[in-house]
Amino acid sequence: MKTRNSDIIDFYRQLSLLLESNLPLPESLRQLAENFQRQDFKEVLSKLSDKTAIGTPLSNAMKNFPEQFQPFHIKMIEGGEKSGNLPEILREVAYISHIDSQLVSMVKSIAAYPIFVLLFSASLMLLIYTFIVPNFDNMFMEMLGGMPLPALTELTILISRFSVAYFPVLSIILGILIIFSFWLFLSGSTFAIKCFMKIIRRLPLSYSIFNNLMMARICSMWSVLMRQKIPADQAFQTIAGFMDDTAVSSALRNLSRKAFEGKSLAESLEEEGVISKMISLTVKHSPERELPNELATLANVYKDRAATAIRNTGMVWEALLIIIMAAQVGLIVMSLFMPLIRIIDCLGGS
Repeated sequence: MKTRNSDIIDFYRQLSLLLESNLPLPESLRQLAENFQRQDFKEVLSKLSDKTAIGTPLSNAMKNFPEQFQPFHIKMIEGGEKSGNLPEILREVAYISHIDSQLVSMVKSIAAYPIFVLLFSASLMLLIYTFIVPNFDNMFMEMLGGMPLPALTELTILISRFSVAYFPVLSIILGILIIFSFWLFLSGSTFAIKCFMKIIRRLPLSYSIFNNLMMARICSMWSVLMRQKIPADQAFQTIAGFMDDTAVSSALRNLSRKAFEGKSLAESLEEEGVISKMISLTVKHSPERELPNELATLANVYKDRAATAIRNTGMVWEALLIIIMAAQVGLIVMSLFMPLIRIIDCLGGS
């Protein structure tokens, strides 16, 4: 089983507290290994304890477990080891991971209802087309004696015949989709979260959500890297590797190059259209010593904007889903009702 993202966040936070209590790193890791319930993560922490006990830096030991520890987190921890403030850096890593986890939870809470209702409606439609519509098909053939059916009815019957012929295959596909959906929402593993966010990103009206999420991530990561005294060019290059959007990633690499060349940071930010203007204004009007705190505050602003966008988008998704379901049911009822009128006319004429 994959390690849960919540376990990794708890690990960073608890390790920070143990190190602040002056407990040696190998012993801290060994104690944490005993406290976590998931066997896979207990083994990872035990191996980290063994490696650090022989003098291996924590960051180097963590590189052997890419499924549990992100490269950005490892890079931050490596910087904390070099600067001698590892407990503080671990707190920062836990904070960033917690923000990401909160945002993912908000997206899940809004997306859960439309996705599972959509799966339920698909299951219901499959049952209707497979077990109910064929009865009308037989009735129409017997009572209309080969007379042509309305085009909408012909389409409904055609879909029904396809459903009957391929019911086992369609049922398996639908079952796989249901199991996959439950895995996305309930797994909690880092891989499942990445898959979930990639899928949601491709849904209509999701741009505002992910744009604000990316800006929040840029601000929070840059704030932490700035506190570590990492130059802007290296910071932007590092952050670029964690952006899912190619345009934003390319803009950050451009900023890294311009910062290395000594160009004005505020002006360079303004030139990159995909980077929010609020970030450039914050850099322009904030004293350098206060900039890390201002960026952290701005990250919370984008987080709130993302939450609002999630709620608004969820409402639109739910409304569209209701319209689609109503239209689907209405078309089926209409397609089956139209031939009944013709049957009644025929019976009346006879």
